[in-house]
Amino acid sequence: INSKMLGAQEFAEKTGKKEVWSELGKAQIDLNMLRESIDSFIKAEDPQMYLRVITTANNDDCYEDLVQYLLRLESSKRIVIDTELIFSYAKCGEKCLVDLENFVREPNQADLQKVGDKCFDAKIYEAAKIIFTKLGNNQKLAQVFVMNKEYI
Repeated sequence: INSKMLGAQEFAEKTGKKEVWSELGKAQIDLNMLRESIDSFIKAEDPQMYLRVITTANNDDCYEDLVQYLLRLESSKRIVIDTELIFSYAKCGEKCLVDLENFVREPNQADLQKVGDKCFDAKIYEAAKIIFTKLGNNQKLAQVFVMNKEYI
């Protein structure tokens, strides 16, 4: 399978056609080659497989790769994409908190309450604090402060 994939990748590079990159990405994701499939879908500029990419990345804990993919889809402005992008930033940890904060500050389509709750449930309290502050959800914000042992 590996030599076939290598040949397919060489073919995609040689042709440079978006349709070929898209087909390669589909084959790669079927073989659990997430990073490679994300790279192929980016080169294909193909957002059609975004739900499968999101699910696979969440299952494999590959949030940094998912961020790169979702940023390419940002122009689509789907609620699912913006929501998953924020959660992926949160899962990437401290190094992505500034990106998360900037994204939340900008106009977006994300379901902030949903992603804030998801961050809280995953014990990603710094991200939850940013989101609940943006929402003005003082009840959830108070819970975050308690979990972070940030008593006033």
